[in-house]
Amino acid sequence: MMCGSDAAWRATAGYLYLLHLDGPGLAWEYLRRNPEYQEAWQHADAHLDRWGLEAWEDPFLDARSACPIWNNTILPVLHVTSGSPGNTADQPAFNLWSLPGRKRLRVLDAPDGHLALLAQTESDWIRARVEPQALAAASTVYWLPVPVPVPVSATQHRRQACLLPPAAVGWTAQRRRRRTRGFRNQILHLRALQAVDAAAAGASHREIAEAIFGRDQVQAEWHADSSLRTQLRHYLRRGQFFMRGGYLDLLTPR
Repeated sequence: MMCGSDAAWRATAGYLYLLHLDGPGLAWEYLRRNPEYQEAWQHADAHLDRWGLEAWEDPFLDARSACPIWNNTILPVLHVTSGSPGNTADQPAFNLWSLPGRKRLRVLDAPDGHLALLAQTESDWIRARVEPQALAAASTVYWLPVPVPVPVSATQHRRQACLLPPAAVGWTAQRRRRRTRGFRNQILHLRALQAVDAAAAGASHREIAEAIFGRDQVQAEWHADSSLRTQLRHYLRRGQFFMRGGYLDLLTPR
């Protein structure tokens, strides 16, 4: 079970970090709970592309610790390469430590040895691939694969591509989408993931409902035609949908 122990699913507080994740972060939370992925990870199954990943990631690491490397055709990320010597006027040096928030680096299993970078604050994310030479280059080039499936203006695109200093970083459209998507959708994901964990631990529907809605409300409203039953079935169906492949939709900008 992914949340620690067979009783861990009962504590909703343990899932509150999900409210601060972006789409790719939530996608990982669903994928790591997929029993087929867990089995494939243990045996280093050759069919990695089935999962939308370019490298295996430990399913026992939640989104606060993991650094999953998604297929770049599914989730295009910023690329950072060393600048050309003949044209450095508009090419700032790359300073990893100027990026705000927590940073994670992971070496890609590729001949060029590029690094996968995830920089995260409470509500913002930058994902990038960094050429090793860019870490020590006097100038760097920032670019995004095209077509970029994000409807941003030229100014927004330029801000994202330039990785300005911390106070002026023009964070990606992921931040904007999260705010417009709203808190309600984050709650749906939280409850769906909690329900999936509880079901995997063998909990009954009533036990899951008590964890999500509270024992008092379940005692008062749990009956054959209860709206609580309807909501719980929705959470379970939603969780299964995203866990069994629907998580890929969370990687595609809307």
